[in-house]
Amino acid sequence: MSPAPSTCVVLGATCHADASATLPLAIVIAAVTGAELAGVLVEEEVLAQFASGLVDAKGRRRGAVSAEEMRRAFERDARAFERQLHEAATARALRWRFKHRRGRARAALFEEAGAAGLILMSGEAVDRRVSEVVLLAGEGSDAELVGLAVELTRKEQCRLRVMTRGARRPGLPVPAQYEALASPDETRARLSALPAASLLIADLADADAELGPFLEHARFARLIRVGRG
Repeated sequence: MSPAPSTCVVLGATCHADASATLPLAIVIAAVTGAELAGVLVEEEVLAQFASGLVDAKGRRRGAVSAEEMRRAFERDARAFERQLHEAATARALRWRFKHRRGRARAALFEEAGAAGLILMSGEAVDRRVSEVVLLAGEGSDAELVGLAVELTRKEQCRLRVMTRGARRPGLPVPAQYEALASPDETRARLSALPAASLLIADLADADAELGPFLEHARFARLIRVGRG
């Protein structure tokens, strides 16, 4: 049985700059799927813990940032993120919602997405322009994710790379570069080598072990299906 269509696309970020850069891609994904767009600013506890040890571009130690300063900074980012999300979603007549949460990013985003949601996590690319879409495909490739990979490849006018962990290759209506993966270790090695401007599309239900190291922090953007409805 095919998984149920995605009910929401969760755009998770820990600051407004990351959210702003990735929002155009999230808008496209929500429009293609017809799903609700959920913006989530995660106030990560670990960021507050590191605040007292920040250094500037010249390696000089900065003064400690107080908890109150950090709280105000997160609140400013949350307001800016929500305002930009509202404007962008309304312009495309998309359903949307926003939440400012505290805690760990992975747990917060998984809870927001639920069993039938997609999570979009930003990478390190400055302008977030996608240079390639990378589909991590298993034996029973998710038809919605395959379709998304094809549609995003067309919209971003970039190449499509399909990493397969089984004998079957999904039939695609666009040219694609296929790479066979022999083991989870090889999968993690290939993913580690992806450029920062890549967009990885994968189903966590099929690839939890391979994707574990990349779920919260990675050089490239990730579009992840959390579970199956």
